[in-house]
Amino acid sequence: MMLLMAFILVAIAIFVGDRRLSLVFAGIAFLAAFFFLAMSGAFVLDSIQMRNQVRVAVSRQYDITALWTLIRVLLGLAGFAMLAMASLRGAMAMRLQQTPRQSKRVGTLIGGNPPAPAPRVGESTGVKGT
Repeated sequence: MMLLMAFILVAIAIFVGDRRLSLVFAGIAFLAAFFFLAMSGAFVLDSIQMRNQVRVAVSRQYDITALWTLIRVLLGLAGFAMLAMASLRGAMAMRLQQTPRQSKRVGTLIGGNPPAPAPRVGESTGVKGT
């Protein structure tokens, strides 16, 4: 569920084009992937330690449950790592697209002439009779 919410937030940040927010989400996803990595190591050590306290009759169920839990943790690790990389790549792509471009000022669509400047404050508008 957390991975899905993080994916939606990263997708919105990339869609909107917010580079800083995409970088923040990439950092959070990298941090989550690191914690999943640490959690998988701690889980393996704990499951080996608890293995001696499990009755023989349910040892097979314990092994299957421990393996399933480890697979879920590793899937979370892979998901957050991929999300972090995608968010980082999206932020880098946004940086390349945001280079300043010098564009030639063009006229109006109808006549092709540049628009006349508006009168400044204090100047007369050129209307006779005032």
